[in-house]
Amino acid sequence: PMSTMTDLKSVLDATTDALTLHPEAGVHLVETSSDLVGVCTVSSPLGVHVMTFDQASPIGDDRGPTPGAALLAAVGACQAQVYRFWSEKLGIAIDDLRVEVRGDIDVGRLFGADEVVRPGFAGVEIEVHVTGPESSERYEELRRAVDEHCPMLDVVANPVPVETAIHAAS
Repeated sequence: PMSTMTDLKSVLDATTDALTLHPEAGVHLVETSSDLVGVCTVSSPLGVHVMTFDQASPIGDDRGPTPGAALLAAVGACQAQVYRFWSEKLGIAIDDLRVEVRGDIDVGRLFGADEVVRPGFAGVEIEVHVTGPESSERYEELRRAVDEHCPMLDVVANPVPVETAIHAAS
């Protein structure tokens, strides 16, 4: 079980105070690169970690999750962490937490079979399972706070300006 009385609350409070005084300290550039290292296998260094993405056979070698599955996992992981942060900030006890994320995708556009359907997820559903001593109203308060503050939920729920460029060399 997760305790609500941890050093994490102190760190969160100190971080909030510091960012209130120096909002510019909260702005970060997150960078990664993705190298095609197999038929469809992609290696993406992320700091000291390396993630491998792929497609299932026969398209790929099944050496890692698809980018879509990884995206949904990132949303779920972010939700779980933000639930932890805001349970501490709001003093809402959590014993156990699991976030399930599902997305409906039609790959017809990806493969050029249907130029009308959206190439990405048509919809995403997030189901949070929480146990603990609080009332359902308190957990609903927590859900609202999380949904208002979760960065990866924001990225998939709202338009984000994206620029692409290609640098070709012979």
